[in-house]
Amino acid sequence: MRSWVLELWKYRELVMNLTRTYLLIKYRGSLLGFLWSLLNPLLMIAILSLAMRRIMNIEVENYPFFLLVGLLPWNFFVTSVQSSTACVISNGGLLQKVYFPREVFPLSTVAFFFVQFLLATVVFGPFCLFWKNSFPWFTALYPVLVILFLLFTLGVSLAVSAITVFYRDLQHFTEVALTAVFWLSPIVYFFEMIPEQHRFWFKLNPIVLYLTAFHDIIYWERLPGTHTMIAVAAWPFVALLAGVLIFRRLSPRFAEEI
Repeated sequence: MRSWVLELWKYRELVMNLTRTYLLIKYRGSLLGFLWSLLNPLLMIAILSLAMRRIMNIEVENYPFFLLVGLLPWNFFVTSVQSSTACVISNGGLLQKVYFPREVFPLSTVAFFFVQFLLATVVFGPFCLFWKNSFPWFTALYPVLVILFLLFTLGVSLAVSAITVFYRDLQHFTEVALTAVFWLSPIVYFFEMIPEQHRFWFKLNPIVLYLTAFHDIIYWERLPGTHTMIAVAAWPFVALLAGVLIFRRLSPRFAEEI
């Protein structure tokens, strides 16, 4: 793992340049630019708030704030993983011409969406002042949780980007699977709404643990449970180790497969 990190560090400028290129391409010629990236969570919040309050007659205090806290990290995760399934394949021509660590592609893809996540957090951050009554000391754990979630997302992205080169159906399966994960995660509903006898099975999903931690720290203004804290700290190492091993095992055959 150490040698892997050192090798990628030598190509950090390439990762940054690719990330910058992705940003320029996405917003070049656009009048609203980055604001388009805010439209998706805003639209989701508006629709879900209407559905919960007006159609289903469920009253939840500061429900738009609850949605915002969960949707921002979820959007980062789902866009990173979905885009990573195609990042190696779409750069097949470059793989056959120049040598550099192939991990550069999923790394720059995740970095691109992480920048958007950070910008969205900065934009929406001031609105927290309208909903939050206080900022307890453990609010400072939020940046730590974000970094852990970033590493977890990177591990998953490394794995799917490598496997999809050999099994193209994974790209379509990932879209379906992530839709299922969305509804099986406490994004539009509270974790406490899940029947207690089923909560153990939900907690096997790391996304549930991360979203629960985000909601605990920001929305509920409480420290996450011990089990949750241990799990969200351990999952990035599991995901990264698995992602790196899978990528390293498969990457030597990328050029011939593409």
